[in-house]
Amino acid sequence: MANNQLATPDVADLLHQRDIIWVPDYVASAGGVVNAISTELHRVSADEARARVRAIAGTVDDLLDTAQCCGQTPAQAASEPARRRLSGTSGPTGSNHGAVAVPGSVAR
Repeated sequence: MANNQLATPDVADLLHQRDIIWVPDYVASAGGVVNAISTELHRVSADEARARVRAIAGTVDDLLDTAQCCGQTPAQAASEPARRRLSGTSGPTGSNHGAVAVPGSVAR
């Protein structure tokens, strides 16, 4: 990941131990991708694209809730759902419960 500010995964643990909240770049910077795909690929209106970008806040809230509930760093909470989405699979029992999703995508 070119924009990943963590030198190594254990830096996320250090931030977590110091109560510093850090959201992975691929979540925090999703707005540009969501907007481009929404307008160029899905051909939605500018208003719909903005709504999809604004929905990223909910994704971040869900990510932070999952991290807190599971005693994980935000990086850990985001990694497994991201891997599942990229591989095209759902959760371990066939559901997408707890998955971190890009707003406006099919599965959430």
